[in-house]
Amino acid sequence: MPTFVVPLDGSSFAERALRHAAALAARHASGSGGGRVLLVACTWPEDPPIEARLQDRADLLRGLVDVEVRIMDGADPVEGILSTLDAGPDRTLCMATHGRGGLRSALLGSTAEAVLCRVTDPVVLVGPATRSTVLPGEHGRLLACSDGSPFADEIVPVASTWAGDQHMDLWLVEVIQPDEGIHAPGEPPVLELRRAAEGRLAALGQRVDERDREVQA
Repeated sequence: MPTFVVPLDGSSFAERALRHAAALAARHASGSGGGRVLLVACTWPEDPPIEARLQDRADLLRGLVDVEVRIMDGADPVEGILSTLDAGPDRTLCMATHGRGGLRSALLGSTAEAVLCRVTDPVVLVGPATRSTVLPGEHGRLLACSDGSPFADEIVPVASTWAGDQHMDLWLVEVIQPDEGIHAPGEPPVLELRRAAEGRLAALGQRVDERDREVQA
């Protein structure tokens, strides 16, 4: 059963990821009969009680998806989150971000950064500007971004699977420098860069298992 793991610390900031995790799990459930949300918190004896708040948030989601609450007393947050992800198959981390600056400063803090440095599976990051999410029955779009390198293109098969599971159209995107009529010596003009990018994306689109959905390059 696909499980979306949401780390919580009792703050409303971290809880912004709950609706999105629930929506993702619900779309899995509508297509394959399974999908749940796992709320996890790592606490210490001196921390304020958190169980009642987590159970309250879980109750709000139970009409939409299966929800489980796990509180790990005395556990290091990084190790607790990683062990939760490793404890079962098909688990995806879903967490809120500040959405400021570069990747390091955009995350929740040192705990989130340490976790992301060690996970090897896709992670869902919910930014502050996120206004809505796609619920069952609605039509959505998944963007897979590439810089033209083989390393970046490795995301495409994963994005294809996610788009199929979530019943979304897959859009392949590559950003090139704006056409200002200036380019460094030895670099191709922007028009050539654009044509090369379009060719790469078209080739990627042909390699994608479309699974009865639209693929845009």
